[in-house]
Amino acid sequence: MIDDLIECLDCNTGCSAYRQILFPATRAIIRIGDQAIPALSRAIEEDRIKLKIYLAAVALSQIGGEKALAILERAARREKDKELAIDFRNLLKNLNNSNKPKL
Repeated sequence: MIDDLIECLDCNTGCSAYRQILFPATRAIIRIGDQAIPALSRAIEEDRIKLKIYLAAVALSQIGGEKALAILERAARREKDKELAIDFRNLLKNLNNSNKPKL
């Protein structure tokens, strides 16, 4: 089930607005929590669909905890796409400034 949700992170509700709330698989992964962290990590490292990578990072920032933080820090350091690297750093900043950023 987790892998199916990861595959659909970037599937939206059909609305054209770009807000995370419109991505039901991302919301479901966040509710699963810690169990989804390994699959989210793989999505960040292996997927090349930019939106899916970003939504995996958003999910990690919402789940929070030491494992999620470490994955986001590593992703921010390694990411070659400048926009994604900035997104990762912003998610980390929000994660460090509050327990969980708003989705």
